[in-house]
Amino acid sequence: MQLTPHFTKEELEASRIASEEKIDNRIPDHLLEKAIRLCERLEDVRAFLGKHYKEEVRMSITSGYRCHALNSHRRVGGQKYSQHMDLEAADFIPSNTAPEDAWFGIRDSDVPYDQLILERNKLGATWIHYSIAPMNRKPRRMAFRLEKK
Repeated sequence: MQLTPHFTKEELEASRIASEEKIDNRIPDHLLEKAIRLCERLEDVRAFLGKHYKEEVRMSITSGYRCHALNSHRRVGGQKYSQHMDLEAADFIPSNTAPEDAWFGIRDSDVPYDQLILERNKLGATWIHYSIAPMNRKPRRMAFRLEKK
């Protein structure tokens, strides 16, 4: 299901670990409006990156929605109150540029974000965690790096 011009419900739900562990990670109907809201903000990020780099920048979502069972699975290592469970966060890798460069660009822009985290795992894979504030709260604009050991 297409939620916005460049993002689908299926890519927010996709999870290798959920598939392997047979966890139902489908977005419940009552959270669909939140999924659309998150994707609209991801469209803003995508548009900014395209303008910043003067070429189309695609965003590969590596982790979007996480149901409670997936988020709490040991292989995921999600935080207890992860914004992924509330459809307020998505992890992505941008095309045409290093995640670190895109992270700096977004951080220094006027694109709204609640948290912007440049994450790197112990194997060296790098991605951007982008989150939006809940409807009743102003974005905190917290930007930092996180290396997982």
